[in-house]
Amino acid sequence: MQYWTVAFLAGSVGTGEVLILFVLVLVLFGPRRLPSLAREIGSFFAKLQRTAQDFRDQIMNLDSNPSGASKAPPQAPQQDAELPKDGDRQETERNERAG
Repeated sequence: MQYWTVAFLAGSVGTGEVLILFVLVLVLFGPRRLPSLAREIGSFFAKLQRTAQDFRDQIMNLDSNPSGASKAPPQAPQQDAELPKDGDRQETERNERAG
């Protein structure tokens, strides 16, 4: 039992294992559904490959464009709110103690 697990995880699937898997899929899904199932699996892997390639392309574009070359320099944030005055802070503390 352990040999099967190790062989499958190691990627060494032989002809016997492939035949067993094919018969199992044939019994589970039937001969009529097998072609459509194979098409669905094929389209899934094609989408997966396209997505992986798009991801690789985006990563390569990030590497080819230096971070500061095409961007405008960052602007300093503007503070709209005023800082509390010393008297305001004392009044707030009094209100908190009383309340």
